[in-house]
Amino acid sequence: MQQKLSSTFFPFGPPVYINFMDEKYIEEMLGAMKVVEKDPDEYSMRHRLAGQIDEQYEIFNHVSEACIGHIMQHVNQYSFDFGAPPFEDGEAKIDSLWVNKQIAGEVNPPHSHDGIMSFVIYLDNPLDRDECINNRFDNARKTESAGHLTLRYGETMHLNWNVYSHWPLTGHIIIFPAWLQHFVHPHYEEGKTRISVAGNVQLI
Repeated sequence: MQQKLSSTFFPFGPPVYINFMDEKYIEEMLGAMKVVEKDPDEYSMRHRLAGQIDEQYEIFNHVSEACIGHIMQHVNQYSFDFGAPPFEDGEAKIDSLWVNKQIAGEVNPPHSHDGIMSFVIYLDNPLDRDECINNRFDNARKTESAGHLTLRYGETMHLNWNVYSHWPLTGHIIIFPAWLQHFVHPHYEEGKTRISVAGNVQLI
């Protein structure tokens, strides 16, 4: 069982939330992914998403209302943590869930989303952070970027911290304002696939 945490924090202007999903819903979404993989052309999201990732699938219609409700519990906790009231029934909804299966060399370039909040849930992360950042690009620049989700807010200026990078664990859910620019750096571990689910919260 993963250690539970509840964390809404302010790495820069807007708040960011990180917590763990219930494991049964992680398993449910992995099962939904296996269903849609049987008809990849029908469920492919490659034409709609920014990611340069070959396998991207819509799974919304293959998960339970309980799973959607559990995600919304995290959304409401995030809202409560930064001082806003939770959403009333019928006030907001999640209208899409898409899976990203990121293999070595694939990248999600800088982009933002529709809606008011966005989230990413990590269904499986077999990557080792120390091995991941030990690559010719990070080693040359003395950075630690590979495999990280990066959020960016504001201008790059002297004495201004405008980037937050997150190393995801299996089960993590991270929530942030939908307009916040974010991107996912490639990893270089051949034969390993990191699986995440993303979605947006829309006002009705």
